[in-house]
This record gives sequence, structure tokens and C-alpha cells, in this order.
Amino acid sequence: MGQTIQWLDGHAPTIKSQLVRSLAQNPLKPDILEEIRTVTSTEVEMGWVQGPFTASEMDSELGTESWIPARRFGVRQGAKVRPID
Repeated sequence: MGQTIQWLDGHAPTIKSQLVRSLAQNPLKPDILEEIRTVTSTEVEMGWVQGPFTASEMDSELGTESWIPARRFGVRQGAKVRPID
């Protein structure tokens, strides 16, 4: 069962901290990270996505610190890496 909006709003800072710790403890493999960066840069150039943004920039843009980021990672499929959001 999903969480309520109120629960997520109250727990957003903790969830963000846990994600940052998780990223530090479990970094992407360098080759996958580089391919994800390349794909993401292309998506920004094409206007499909915006960013990257710092946490402070997101707080300011959204007018709140109660937001939860999604980790972007890659899955190797043959010779390519597929970005997953």
C-alpha cells in the first residue's frame, strides 16, 4: 500500500538523506555512469529534460524542501546502457 502525501511530505528530508548516503555507498560503475551522463546531456540539449539541479535549486524552484528525488541509473542491454529513472 502506498504512503499518503502527508507521510511523504513529513519524511522527504529523511528520504533524501538516505538516498545521498546510498549513492555514496553504492556508486554506479564508472563506464555506466559515463554513458548515463552522455545520454542525459543529450536529453538536456534536445530540450527533453532540464537540469542538473542542486538540492537548493530544487527547494527554491518548488518552494519547499518536501520533495523526493529519483535516482537515475543504467542497465546495460547489449552494447548500450539504458537510462532508468
